[in-house]
Amino acid sequence: MSPSDPSTPRVARRVAINPIDLDLVLVRLRRDTPEQRLEWNLGENGAFDLDTSFVALGPSDGPGFATSARLWDPTHLAVAPIVVTIRPGGDGRCELEARAGSLSPWWSRHVHEFLRLATAALDELGEELLWYAAGLRRERRPF
Repeated sequence: MSPSDPSTPRVARRVAINPIDLDLVLVRLRRDTPEQRLEWNLGENGAFDLDTSFVALGPSDGPGFATSARLWDPTHLAVAPIVVTIRPGGDGRCELEARAGSLSPWWSRHVHEFLRLATAALDELGEELLWYAAGLRRERRPF
């Protein structure tokens, strides 16, 4: 399975981040992450780690940013590399997406768990990005 393959497992969610602020939100996330890697323990779902060095998507992919991440099963033995993208949406919000790269045989047999874990990972990342977006809105408020 390749990241562009429509049969590749993927999840997405909308986040209330103004697309105009997207680059600033990602810069602040990276600035506040000394090792350029964030990790979340997602309880019984597993764990998620993300490289905060988002890069701009190529012209053929449209506007947005992408980075690499990993999902870990609850035992932390099976890892699934993923690509996380964030793109402007048409409704003044952004869309976060997690798409699998090549799934190991274990993850291929446990796609439902993969999707549940990827959804939990995007929920955590989305909340983190919303926190930075809220900081930008506070800074712009007139006194």
